[in-house]
Amino acid sequence: MNRVALGLTKAWLRLQGNKFLKVSTLALPDGKPHLVAVFSSKVFYTVGQITPWGTITVHEFAFLIEKLRDYTVAHEYAHKRQWYRYAIYPFTILFILWPVLPFVLLAVILLSIQAITTSTGIYAVNAAVTLFAFAFVLAIPTIFSWALEFQADCYAIRQLGMSNILSAIAEGKALAETRGCKKPDFLSRALGRLTHPPLSFTYRFCCLLHRSEFEGIS
Repeated sequence: MNRVALGLTKAWLRLQGNKFLKVSTLALPDGKPHLVAVFSSKVFYTVGQITPWGTITVHEFAFLIEKLRDYTVAHEYAHKRQWYRYAIYPFTILFILWPVLPFVLLAVILLSIQAITTSTGIYAVNAAVTLFAFAFVLAIPTIFSWALEFQADCYAIRQLGMSNILSAIAEGKALAETRGCKKPDFLSRALGRLTHPPLSFTYRFCCLLHRSEFEGIS
């Protein structure tokens, strides 16, 4: 990891309220050693990330639980191979600004009420246009992000198995509680749902796409 990538990675972690700890060497699924940035956080909801310039960051907790580390590494490695993931970054501003969207929805409701209580058609048109814009702003980046996360989790499931991943997540949450880490707030949980599909959905769909690999496996 060169100085520029390391400096950007540190800034990226600080921007999210995380603390950079060190650079560590891990063997990724391609069998080659890779440098990853290790970080700590008081809030346990981000175990690993891939930065816009392709650096993998891993939470320190992952090194305490082997299965969690393997899952994190496999997941982020899959993201690293997604060259088309760069198309998501222009949409990140929408996720940053998404808390203002409820106010847009309120405007839709008010315009709809005006459309119902008045005979002026312009209110109905405005309400319809605003509602469409609201849905479009959420749907496009959400669908694309879900597709990226689905591919990454499906790759990890095929590499490690669903039972190992569920066990890793459960052990990670338990360890976070014993260490007194704060749970993510409502905003973080909502953002996580907008950007990540449920793991159970990913598993079922992954089984359908790769049926031959899951035959005979419950």
